[in-house]
Amino acid sequence: MFIICLFSAIPVTFKKEVANLEVKEGDTGVFSCELSKSGAPMDWRKGRVILKPGYKYEMKQEGRLTKLIINNVEESDAGKYTCKTDDSQSTAELTLRNQQVEEEKSVSLSCELSKPGLAVEWRKGQELLKNNFKYQIKNRTSIMELTIKNTQLEDSGLYSCIYGDAKTTANVTITRKHVFVFMHF
Repeated sequence: MFIICLFSAIPVTFKKEVANLEVKEGDTGVFSCELSKSGAPMDWRKGRVILKPGYKYEMKQEGRLTKLIINNVEESDAGKYTCKTDDSQSTAELTLRNQQVEEEKSVSLSCELSKPGLAVEWRKGQELLKNNFKYQIKNRTSIMELTIKNTQLEDSGLYSCIYGDAKTTANVTITRKHVFVFMHF
C-alpha cells in the first residue's frame, strides 16, 4: 500500500497593492507593496521589461514589504510599473507633476517604450503634432522625445505620447516672461 501526499504551495497574494505615484522631475519615486509571504520571489517591471538594480532603480525587500526606488525621476520614467510574483501581480502608474516653463523657452517631454524603433503619436489635446519649426520629434532608440520650441502662452495644455493602447500624458503650463523695467534718473 502506498500513500501519496500532494502538497501545493500557498499562493503569494498582495496584502497591500502598489499605489499610483505622482513625482516631480528630479525627485525620487518609491513604489511599495506588501506580500502575504516574507521573502517571496518577485520582480519589478516597467511595462513588460524586468527592471534590474543599479543607479536608476533600487529594489528592497524587508520581510513582506517590497519597494522599488526610482532615482532622479525624468519624463521617460512615466508609465506603468508592476510588482509580479509567480501567482499574482499588482500594477500602478508613475506620472510626473505638471511641467511649468517661462514663455519663449523650450520644454522637452519624453516617453520610453519597451522596444526600440516603434512609432508613437504625440498629441496636444486631440491635435496630432508633426515635426516642424515649432515641434521637434526625436526617436532615440526606445526613448521618444517631443521638444516644444519658443513656447507661447497658447502652448499650455495636456500633451500625450501614444503607442497603440498605451498612453502617458503631461500637463504643460507656460508662464509669462518676467519683464523688468529699469529707470534711470
